[in-house]
Amino acid sequence: MKCKGWVILIALGIAISFVACSSPSQVEVTVEPPRALPTLPACTEDEEITLDVHSMKSGEIQVQGQGFVPKESLTLIFIAQREVAEGTGKTIIQISLPHAVDAEGAFSERDSFLPLNANESPEWGLRVVHQRGVACTTFTVQ
Repeated sequence: MKCKGWVILIALGIAISFVACSSPSQVEVTVEPPRALPTLPACTEDEEITLDVHSMKSGEIQVQGQGFVPKESLTLIFIAQREVAEGTGKTIIQISLPHAVDAEGAFSERDSFLPLNANESPEWGLRVVHQRGVACTTFTVQ
């Protein structure tokens, strides 16, 4: 019986010395400032450019444009306001279209990614970034 008591006492002593001798964990915490929202390019006037957005079935749209430089690359930026717990936020979707414009200066793009939930506004903004500026329009999702 004395032997069992010594074994337990020795095991307890080893456990206590192990905990006491082990170095404490160090955790490094980095605090970063909140991220700024991306700055959207400003719209520019260009009477040669026309944009049409057709809302098809649920969330599917067709974007068509004319008056662009043949073979130029475009960037389409879709913007919608949305309600969030902290107030109002934005949904921003950006699509790059390399060499999207045909020889006549026109392009057509069909997408079906626009979210349609109760918190999303049915009105969206579209900015088409091209070589001479930024063409802008708004449209309603059906």
